Amino acid sequence: MGKNSKQHNNAIDFIKRKIHCFSRDKLDKVKDYVEKIEKIKDGALIPPAILTFPTEEEVEDRNFSIFFDYLDEKECNFSSITDTKAVAMIKKFKLINSTAQRNIKNLGVKPPIGRDSGKREYDALFDNLPQDVDTIFEIPFADEGRLFFFLNASADFFIIAIKTEHINLHKE
Repeated sequence: MGKNSKQHNNAIDFIKRKIHCFSRDKLDKVKDYVEKIEKIKDGALIPPAILTFPTEEEVEDRNFSIFFDYLDEKECNFSSITDTKAVAMIKKFKLINSTAQRNIKNLGVKPPIGRDSGKREYDALFDNLPQDVDTIFEIPFADEGRLFFFLNASADFFIIAIKTEHINLHKE
């Protein structure tokens, strides 16, 4: 295997590893780029535009994308959800999805909860998360309701649990 071929394969592997950092709406475009790269003949240079990633400012201006990949249903209490709370939860999802990442404070996010915070009430929320997730957050809805989530490197919004009744440990 020649030097250029090895560099080509390394570049393809690098891009495939980075695909998970893109929001779902950009994923098809990225996969398109990877297919084009794989078709480049051995020894050809990779076009620079393919290796260009969004700037921090571009990411901060992007609205949140909500994902449920890590939703832990055993930590949710859907059985006690009322119509009023369901409507409030849907409105909160709409607000999250229409909020630019730089404006996260407008969502009413409570102080972060660390994996080793000593707050036993939250330990189970970390059980099904990747080990590199050290911090989760909560957003209130409908008085006692809470959405628990974490953000990945691309600031995608992953819902962990939805609690319709919750003791507020962050009372002021």
